[in-house]
Amino acid sequence: MTFITGGVTVEEVVCLQGVCETRELDNVSVRTSPDYGRGNTDYFVAANSALPSMTTVAFVGAGPSPRHSTVLYVGTTYTGTTSTSVRQTVPAISSRSLNAGPGLLRFTYVDGLTGGTLVRLRSEAIEKLPITYVSGFSAAGFAHFLTVQPERFALENFGAPPTVSSTYSSRLVHVCQRDRGFYSYVEMPIRCSAGDVNYNLVQAATVVRPAADLAARLLLTSESGDQQKVDYCMDHSCNKRL
Repeated sequence: MTFITGGVTVEEVVCLQGVCETRELDNVSVRTSPDYGRGNTDYFVAANSALPSMTTVAFVGAGPSPRHSTVLYVGTTYTGTTSTSVRQTVPAISSRSLNAGPGLLRFTYVDGLTGGTLVRLRSEAIEKLPITYVSGFSAAGFAHFLTVQPERFALENFGAPPTVSSTYSSRLVHVCQRDRGFYSYVEMPIRCSAGDVNYNLVQAATVVRPAADLAARLLLTSESGDQQKVDYCMDHSCNKRL
């Protein structure tokens, strides 16, 4: 992917086997990110599977502080097993620094006690809760992700396998861009319907500014900026993953 800072396209992000690095846009053979060193898992950013259900979504948005005013938000499917500890270090969602230097593509903020700009699944759930990331966007001070995942998931008593539904649904995940601990993480189900048909599996999405008539029907005000943007989704009417 290409990321843009201040309206100017500056870098290309290239990922191989889930490890990402930056390269010059005019000459992609020139790497601009530092040498990460063998075994450094901070730079395991993306899913390392070609399966269509195992995805990575990344986009640029506002960061939590003046030092990190622009960051890379990433949502990625877990692709390993409980025995592959390296892949367990890859969070479900995170924000990554775009500042040049040794911190490039590392987590924007990390605190050894409280976490940082990342959300990881619990070890009991990491292999049993498949999450496909379909789209992502920045709006109204939040980073948003659209996912497809099991409709119900519950962890039972310690040692017992989790309960996972065979039906799938779509969810909107968002986190406040100024939150350095991602405590504001929220996910909510989304569903569209027409008559008796529910379109509950999102396939693609885009963000647009609605025309005046649609804005009025949605009771949107005349505020400028992101407050008046609408997310359009294309959904499928099946409740099982295709």
